[in-house]
Amino acid sequence: MSVSDRLEALNITLPQLTAPVAAFEPFVRSGNLLFLSGHVAKINGKPWVGQLSQQLSTAEGASAARTVAIDLLGTLKGRSGTSTESAA
Repeated sequence: MSVSDRLEALNITLPQLTAPVAAFEPFVRSGNLLFLSGHVAKINGKPWVGQLSQQLSTAEGASAARTVAIDLLGTLKGRSGTSTESAA
């Protein structure tokens, strides 16, 4: 099963790569390595803030972490120059 097929089976749509906001780059390439940074969890398009067990439940924290992971995968796909067709 390809990565694309697995994401589709999980009903995950990767976001499009967006232009950086402020003075940071969401990725830096060094040779065949791609370093990702500057990604934050968002809810309804706004940063999702809070501290676990204070403002966020464990389930909300897990959901926030999932949104960041999906965003990171979208950036990776958008800037790696490869498709998600081959299984890793």
